[in-house]
Amino acid sequence: MFGVKLAHVDHFGSIIFGALIITIIKVIRFVFVYLASQAVKASGQEDSCGGKMAMCFIKCGDCILKCFEKICDYINNAAFAYMSVTGDSFCTAAWNGFFLNMKHAAAFGSAKYFAEALIFLGKAGVTALNCFTCVLLINTMNLELASTVGPCIVVGIWTWFSCEIWLSIFDQAILGVMTSYAIDYDLNNGVPQRGPETFNNKRESFQQKELDMKSGNTMIEGGQYEMQMFA
Repeated sequence: MFGVKLAHVDHFGSIIFGALIITIIKVIRFVFVYLASQAVKASGQEDSCGGKMAMCFIKCGDCILKCFEKICDYINNAAFAYMSVTGDSFCTAAWNGFFLNMKHAAAFGSAKYFAEALIFLGKAGVTALNCFTCVLLINTMNLELASTVGPCIVVGIWTWFSCEIWLSIFDQAILGVMTSYAIDYDLNNGVPQRGPETFNNKRESFQQKELDMKSGNTMIEGGQYEMQMFA
């Protein structure tokens, strides 16, 4: 409830402003493609060489606008994550959040791909489980159906889109955690002080192993040495 209050009361204007930016870009993109396509059709040269070139330019323009939309959506997410940690205004959070993402691009990128992989596995697993449950229920209830394919397709589609909505929260949570870690990392000169004790213990253990690896060798039984590689 504190998170709901923080987002929808304290930063309600920031959420609206971020959504407004994406909406404006979407509207511009739709209007541009629609008017340009109608202009080509009205000219009566749709099938001519010039008309095909014009349609090609329209598709290129649509692609550029879509790319710009994706960039703004990425900056929006970074701004919301940074805002949730610092409480800054939208513009300040967008500026600082974007450069924080650029500074720690490798960490944010790997976390994002990790989250996307887990989300995909979650969607695929839940969809498969629901389809299997659907077939099991149909057979158990002795429903006289010509085929179970139709019901399974409907259940699969609904399950996939439901998981798309709910599991996207996990992606935002990962972004928030990574933003918190990056801010803590920068404020404490590369030695994060915040976070759970278990996390810090694991981090210190990993850093110690890194130091051992950089030193060249690690002592093992018998006085011998061997190189160790750490992921």
